[in-house]
Amino acid sequence: MSILGNFAFGSTKVVQGVMSTNISTTSSILATQGVSSKTVSTAVNSITKGMGTAGVNTTKSMVKIETAATTTSEVSIKTAEDKFKTKK
Repeated sequence: MSILGNFAFGSTKVVQGVMSTNISTTSSILATQGVSSKTVSTAVNSITKGMGTAGVNTTKSMVKIETAATTTSEVSIKTAEDKFKTKK
């Protein structure tokens, strides 16, 4: 896995842990306030779906950045090699 991929994986795990705690707390508060279990479940599912979508979008963005950076690096290396060969 690439450096960027490792970073995305690690940061996603941290965010998931925090959000999981927040969802549990929110569910408990809603239940204590008398909100129906169906409504609590709907809220939790919506939050979880949103988290999943955000994670997917973040990963897609990071892949695009990594691809562009890799391509730029490869072009730069090729250009430098060509200039070095020309000077010899």
